[in-house]
Amino acid sequence: MLLNEGRETVLKAWQARKRDVLEHPFFAEKALLGMFPQLQAQLLARHLRGEIDGYPAWVCR
Repeated sequence: MLLNEGRETVLKAWQARKRDVLEHPFFAEKALLGMFPQLQAQLLARHLRGEIDGYPAWVCR
């Protein structure tokens, strides 16, 4: 169980991490890490509509 101080520390670290810029392997463009869930949702939608053959999963390392 986290105390308020611990929760605050974790949330601040997560918010800072979401501002990191990474290159998305499928789009070959740089994007904020916080945008990756939306980018992956777009890829899943394209796959379900049949616009792309497979869903290119992204794994955070």
